[in-house]
Amino acid sequence: MTSKSPLSNGEWYWKHDGGIPGFETVNGFTPDGQHGIVISLSGGHMDAAEKNKILDQMVDNALQNTR
Repeated sequence: MTSKSPLSNGEWYWKHDGGIPGFETVNGFTPDGQHGIVISLSGGHMDAAEKNKILDQMVDNALQNTR
């Protein structure tokens, strides 16, 4: 499901995460669709909460101040 998610600078982006066992995709796009990031992961044994925090930081860093 696509959802609206906040950035740390007060702006927001569209996101849609998903995956199957052993594979995960995280993405985010600015409201105007001009900038985006897609991160694909496979395997890994990282703690889920730690992994999600790192992925959220990557998306946040990529999409901030893109206007």
